Amino acid sequence: MESSAIIEYFQDKNERDSVAQILFTKDQSDSFEEIVSDCLKILKSIPLKEKIYALRNEIREKESRGEDTINELSAITKLREELNGL
Repeated sequence: MESSAIIEYFQDKNERDSVAQILFTKDQSDSFEEIVSDCLKILKSIPLKEKIYALRNEIREKESRGEDTINELSAITKLREELNGL
């Protein structure tokens, strides 16, 4: 149900104002929770991205020397899965 429909239900101006304030406060607190959640995801993702970057560099170095990179590729896959799970 739309917030405007809820507010229009009340005939008294004071009641409408009170309901509007309650609805706005609820929406605002939800957005704060979403912002905090997004910030936590970003903070958790930074070290994972740094590890992936380091592994990619290691893969390039190993490939230039003709060495096997299966362990690094496997580690990157696991880190990406962890990153996608955030």
